[in-house]
Amino acid sequence: MLLYVLLAAFVLTAVVAGCSSTSASPKAPPPPPKAKPKIQLKDVTKVGDPKAPVKVVAYFPLTGEHVPVAEYLTTLPEKFGGKVYVEVYDMQSEKGREKWGTTGLQCAGVFINGKINWDVTRAGKPAKISFVKRPPVLWTYEDLEALIKSQLKDPKAVPDLPAPKKPAAKPPAKPAAKPAEKGK
Repeated sequence: MLLYVLLAAFVLTAVVAGCSSTSASPKAPPPPPKAKPKIQLKDVTKVGDPKAPVKVVAYFPLTGEHVPVAEYLTTLPEKFGGKVYVEVYDMQSEKGREKWGTTGLQCAGVFINGKINWDVTRAGKPAKISFVKRPPVLWTYEDLEALIKSQLKDPKAVPDLPAPKKPAAKPPAKPAAKPAEKGK
């Protein structure tokens, strides 16, 4: 029993403190594409036909910046004409934490047809993508939708994802002020 209490405390601490990152995480994710969820998120939320060809299973703490991501995911079955099934687990609930604990994840993540790490192409070049954390840390909503479209078209094909958007160019630096000339 003590082991379960310690394990639960450890998991709760990791979830509340956030997932560690080797790169700086943006302060706020971009808003998900405009889609209003039609359901209320619960400890375990299931939307769509479980026999759909694409199954999305997500694990997020349903607090703060993660809620819009989870709400967006629940709109995918309708967006893709019933060909996507979605399960969202709240990592902070007992049921969600228990299921999340079986995945091997140390952070939030989204599995698409049982996979979280994908070999893909971007602009015709081989690449890798991992649907861990929340967008835009390692993936974008566009990446997810392109991967779903690819799975619906041909589940055995290497998904072709859009090229990453380039950040806006920085304005040129202002030239250094010239020292004032004496005698003029």
